[in-house]
Amino acid sequence: IRADSGRFALGGGEYYFVVNGTDQSYDGEFDIALRKATTKTEVMALDTTVNGLVDQPGQWVEYTLTIADATTLLFDSLTNSSDLRWDLVGPDGWIRSGYGFDQSESGNSSALIAIGTPGAHTLRVYSQTNATAEFGFQLVDLGSTPGLVLPSAQYITLNPSNSTQVFGFDVTAGDYLSYRFGSLSQGDAQIWLIDPNGNRLGSV
Repeated sequence: IRADSGRFALGGGEYYFVVNGTDQSYDGEFDIALRKATTKTEVMALDTTVNGLVDQPGQWVEYTLTIADATTLLFDSLTNSSDLRWDLVGPDGWIRSGYGFDQSESGNSSALIAIGTPGAHTLRVYSQTNATAEFGFQLVDLGSTPGLVLPSAQYITLNPSNSTQVFGFDVTAGDYLSYRFGSLSQGDAQIWLIDPNGNRLGSV
């Protein structure tokens, strides 16, 4: 015994929990807690900040949402944690599984989620080490972001400072794009592009 177990499902009936010593050199002393893993279910909406809490070891926090149309979503993690993970399941099955919050900042390609089939979806958050933790995130629907008419000047405030704002704009094939950086009062940020197919083109 060296670590916590993951969450696992059981059928009905009577079970027996067995601890079997394997080292004859020492008297075995163990601190073990056996508990039923719980699931919290809540409703969420796109383009809305979600703040949640895994408040029991082994707990899943599941958010249900309905996506009306095929679109591309952006998972924006507001919590820098390598322990917290998220899954997304839709009508066609798994869309994302086991992605870390620290790997799902909006600048990471794993944060882009193509939704091909509309309908009911479930986003699950959990700790891979059975820890308790607070977390925050938002699912940004690129199809409903505010539009820009080029040329356009923007004064942007990110609150919280690790959040994301997305703007859409139309161009014609063969057009060139540039931007002018005016000033930064504090903090830091990335700027990058997503093409009409939902692919990240890299930082600009």
